[in-house]
Amino acid sequence: MDSIKLIKTTLFVMVSMYTFSYYRITAVYQPLASLKWISLLLMVVVLMLVLKNQTFLIEYKKINLNIAMSSFIIVLAMLSFFNSKSVFGSVATLIILLISYLFIILLYSTSLELITINKIFYFGIITIVLISMLLSLKEYSLFMNVFTDSERFRISGLFKHPNNLAGNCFLGIILLFETITLSNKKKRYFYINFFFILILFFNIIISNSRTGLICLIIFFVNYFYLKRIKRKRIFLQAYIVGIIYIIGVMFLIKLFLTTNLNDRTNSLSVRMTGWKEVFLHMVNDPAVLIFGNGLSSTSGYVSGNLQQIGAATDNSYIIIFYQLGIIGIIMVVALILSLLVKNFYTNINRDIRMFSFNSSLILSFLIYCLFENYLLAMGNLMTLYFWLRMYRIAKS
Repeated sequence: MDSIKLIKTTLFVMVSMYTFSYYRITAVYQPLASLKWISLLLMVVVLMLVLKNQTFLIEYKKINLNIAMSSFIIVLAMLSFFNSKSVFGSVATLIILLISYLFIILLYSTSLELITINKIFYFGIITIVLISMLLSLKEYSLFMNVFTDSERFRISGLFKHPNNLAGNCFLGIILLFETITLSNKKKRYFYINFFFILILFFNIIISNSRTGLICLIIFFVNYFYLKRIKRKRIFLQAYIVGIIYIIGVMFLIKLFLTTNLNDRTNSLSVRMTGWKEVFLHMVNDPAVLIFGNGLSSTSGYVSGNLQQIGAATDNSYIIIFYQLGIIGIIMVVALILSLLVKNFYTNINRDIRMFSFNSSLILSFLIYCLFENYLLAMGNLMTLYFWLRMYRIAKS
């Protein structure tokens, strides 16, 4: 097996293990949940062996600002260990961040093209989703209940939660869509890819994930609008997009302000109650407010043995604020915004399709992060792919 085939095969195994880690069985048999970390480490080892004679330091000259900001976040994470109630958990999470970052750098040092990476990612996602469907036919046969039941009916298949199913399908659809737009192959490949898009979209619908569906709509509306931007009127049209998003933010603020707290029947109310508890915890200690409680594998919840608050948040920004404090959340958001600006100036006149796709991916992902813990949680496949794309923008 040549080196490129070895990289492709290992990458497919890694993506499959990441998607498989969302299965319920991994919660029952804990060693199975570790397979994704083993596959990530194996991926890094394979890349290092294949690329052992290459030098990567030259690449850093192009991305000094982003390297500096990333380094600052890592230093801040180290400082926050002093406040962590579980130093081991914080150190373990930082190691995962560093290994993930190394994987991204090494992967982009290979000759693999973006479309090839996308294909491996979506093929791994589709494989695990199809297995879930085939082994959950009885549950899937009840899909009409999603539309007819008076109460919220959701299908998850073998996945732990319907939101896990929706998140993976969201990423798979976006990657399939980009593959279709980049590919010049025969029509039959278009129909095959489109068929897979329909399967993944069907899974989002029956998972009854409002966040997944809304963010997918935002991605496509944003993409097709930006793709038709006229360069002569770029600032006017960018201004219109900005106004639309400001209206959207105002709507969300109004929604938050009018939602009653402590309503266990309302998922938004449950989340917002958790946000309030986190803020109350943070403001009581200036050191925690500035530096946070330390990185930890909260998996969407600030709870359990690590932090002892017991507040369901499902909000990436609140979780990063809790873990890295005010300075941490400012630096993470500033890093993403700087890459969004770089995407604008790098691609707007050179590759309008890439500009539109990157912008739509970033914006829809950031909105998704309002309701899920994805921003720095490298145990999620969507997070890993997002930062892989961010590094590509920084490197361009």
